[in-house]
Amino acid sequence: MQVSREVAEADVQRWLEAKRIRQTKRESLKEYIESLVLEVMDGFITIDENCNLTQKLRFPIGLHENVKELNFETRLKVLDVNPFLQKVAQGDNDGRVLAYILAATKQPLGFIQALDTEDLGVSQSIAVFFL
Repeated sequence: MQVSREVAEADVQRWLEAKRIRQTKRESLKEYIESLVLEVMDGFITIDENCNLTQKLRFPIGLHENVKELNFETRLKVLDVNPFLQKVAQGDNDGRVLAYILAATKQPLGFIQALDTEDLGVSQSIAVFFL
């Protein structure tokens, strides 16, 4: 389902507000915000009235391609992320983003590693707002 740019921008801004992302961080992550807006416009990201974000996968995975979406938590606690971060080497930014994807979606590593690179790129654009 496609939506207008205006609606997509409002949805993304509402999600950022729910996450309490400061304006300075938004400015530094403008390209990621634009990516989220485009994904909402194209129907690959939906944000419900409670600010729960769902990513529809372009390339479903799993047995018989039955997994078609990822659901992201709106907020994370340190307790949620630490088990994943402990396995990430110092300076491994990709590993750090992956840890936040794992924590925010509550999915196992093998599941996320099975994502197509297009879908992983969208997940990464979401995860940067948890860092």
